[in-house]
Amino acid sequence: MAASSAAARSGGDAQTLDVGGRRVRLTNPDKVLFPGDDEHGPTTKGELVDYYRRIAPVMLPHLAGRPVTRKRWPNGTEQQSFFTKNLDSGTPDWVPRAAVEHQHRVATYPLVEEEAALAWAAQLAAIELHVPQWRLPEAARDQRPGGSPYVLEEATADPDRLVVDLDPGPGTTMRDVARVALAARDILEGAGLAVFPVTSGSKGLHLYAGLGGAHAISSAQAREVSAELARALAAELPDLVVTSMKRAIRDGKVFVDHSQNNPAKTTVSPYSVRGRARPWVAAPRTWAEIEAAAEGEGLPQLTMAEVLERVARDGDLLAPLLPAGESSGAPSPGAASPGPARPRAARRPRPSQPVVPSTPPPPTLARMPALPDPMLASTLDPAREAELAAPDAGTRWRFEPKWDGYRVLVVVGPAAGAADVGPSGGADEEATAVALVTRSGRDVTAEFGPVAAVPPALAGHVGILDAEVVALDEAGRPSFQTLQNRTFNGDRLRLMLFDVLELDGVDLVGHPLDARLEVLSALDLPPADPGRLAATGPGAWVQTEPLADTLAAAMRESRELDGEGVLAKRRDSRYQPGRRSGSWVKVKHLLEVRVVIGGFTAGQGRRAGGIGALLVGTRDDGGRLRYAGKVGTGFSTAALERLLARLRRLEVAEPPFAGGLDAVPRADARTATWVRPELGGEVLADQWTDGGRLRLPRWQGDVEPVE
Repeated sequence: MAASSAAARSGGDAQTLDVGGRRVRLTNPDKVLFPGDDEHGPTTKGELVDYYRRIAPVMLPHLAGRPVTRKRWPNGTEQQSFFTKNLDSGTPDWVPRAAVEHQHRVATYPLVEEEAALAWAAQLAAIELHVPQWRLPEAARDQRPGGSPYVLEEATADPDRLVVDLDPGPGTTMRDVARVALAARDILEGAGLAVFPVTSGSKGLHLYAGLGGAHAISSAQAREVSAELARALAAELPDLVVTSMKRAIRDGKVFVDHSQNNPAKTTVSPYSVRGRARPWVAAPRTWAEIEAAAEGEGLPQLTMAEVLERVARDGDLLAPLLPAGESSGAPSPGAASPGPARPRAARRPRPSQPVVPSTPPPPTLARMPALPDPMLASTLDPAREAELAAPDAGTRWRFEPKWDGYRVLVVVGPAAGAADVGPSGGADEEATAVALVTRSGRDVTAEFGPVAAVPPALAGHVGILDAEVVALDEAGRPSFQTLQNRTFNGDRLRLMLFDVLELDGVDLVGHPLDARLEVLSALDLPPADPGRLAATGPGAWVQTEPLADTLAAAMRESRELDGEGVLAKRRDSRYQPGRRSGSWVKVKHLLEVRVVIGGFTAGQGRRAGGIGALLVGTRDDGGRLRYAGKVGTGFSTAALERLLARLRRLEVAEPPFAGGLDAVPRADARTATWVRPELGGEVLADQWTDGGRLRLPRWQGDVEPVE
């Protein structure tokens, strides 16, 4: 069928679908929205609705809490499209909504958080769903007329993921895009971030990285990180990468678009269909596919049917991006497209699976109070560094360990069905319940069940406390990767309490930190000794203790305990809900590591014919050289040229690292030249990853002979 006639074909009787108990009216299910091409026939509105219903269990967790901008093609993708933010008067009452104010303008967005909402959007030919990289606080969700809008500010709209769009210009192919993606993966993984590729459903590739837990940063920092990534890619691949939108310079180049980390910008959601001739989808891919594409095997965009088949087989490849306690379900089984003959009954998304299913479900709260957003810490700046470094800083500042876990507000109160409890006491633990709520407003109590049991010190109390859930590794140390990768059992969870916002009816938010901590100490919880956390017992609630009273000594103490760094807090600071305050400052460690050069990668662009990055290792106690990552910054061009001449004289056929080629990532080894380990020097790095790699290493000083 010719495209023009296919686009014109429409019809079919209107029907009402029962979608999870909601009534969704579907008109013209046989109307063609996608004309198709020589290889793929037309696709109807009914088929679009069917896809969104079936993909809902996997897609909805990635939409949760995000205001949705819809891109609509009422007359099919051959005709005009338009973006729409505001809901109109015909929107069903059951669709939750959020009013967001930006630059003195208020828009009321839908929140798409159930299967029926996806079906409703598809019925309106809202083919594409676009969302920001941040989530609304719980209080701003499902607002009704008369409520105050959520004011979008960069200081408070903290992202939970980072995204970069690799957009191929004229004359480039997906092989070029894949090469850039692999280079970006190396840089981000070197910074300790797990990266997930998504073919955009249009012509390029999106790269996502999660920013939860230990990687939490502000929107301004996310913009800075993504911009630095773009600059690093342009420096490493100058003949292939551009960072400017100017079309005049994009021929033969891949445009690295990092602008979508601006909190006012949006990106098409994973699993969203795109408005093309064929119903392509923004589809998660594997790195094996990207590596194959870089070798020239191709990387085609995927259709709705192909995505449903892959998800049924592989599950949600983006599940690690979701906050703790959230998980994707499986796609609904196949069914005929909605049509006049028989509307298909809907399936609701499967509930999140508990992280620790072996523990009995804890009692639930009789009533969940309104919760403030947690107070956030700022990063260290030169002015604040001078203040914190003063010998008498401990009189004004308290230095605490920076825990590597998930931030939660801890709500304590009467259990459902129990008698009232309160400051008069007398209630046992069974009469008191706990809820653990994340920064995004998600209740993760069931997921972290072992720490949701009320300790005797809190029985009979009512309050809101601030804490982090941490998981201990095999050595008994807090490990975010252990927590994130779910490689723990319930015995390894601990709840680290460091503040109290309310207790037994007394609002403590306006009190100084020292006064709040006196109240917390009166609960008589065991101290959180970072070196003896394993001895506190499974599921223990412990109170964070201060480190030394100077920043230098606190940092030394943290480093000795393999900590991530220090949180400095002004002793007179009030609790500022939802604000990133200079009264709390996080100070991370920088490592100085002696490394040995075991090889180098081939340079590209301006470094073509020379060194791209050094492949380095460190000696273990047995004298074996353990691969530690690659270092590509900190050198001048002249220094690299001189070093290349020295390394050429040391070339060998095999890598000198323990484990040989298996110890070096394939992407690093592909263009590597191996050398005898006779030269080395010093690098600065943020820290070690759990995998034994240096995070963000940069060379400092000279290259010298090593023993």
